[in-house]
Amino acid sequence: MYAAFGVASPFWPRFFETRGMAPEQIGLLLGLGTMVRLLAGPVAARIADRLQRLRGVLAAVTALAFGLEDFGLS
Repeated sequence: MYAAFGVASPFWPRFFETRGMAPEQIGLLLGLGTMVRLLAGPVAARIADRLQRLRGVLAAVTALAFGLEDFGLS
């Protein structure tokens, strides 16, 4: 997973630029993606701890991730 991201990430700005996005928009988009990834892990862990359902929360976030991938949102 990390290797694929490392290989693709240098090309994302150019990809978005060819789609008509301004540099400010590209920076905001990439920054928001990083922010979501930084916040999602601790939030999911806190929910799992409160519910005492580690496997259930892990299954739910995995299903959510696959669902977002199916719609091209990740």
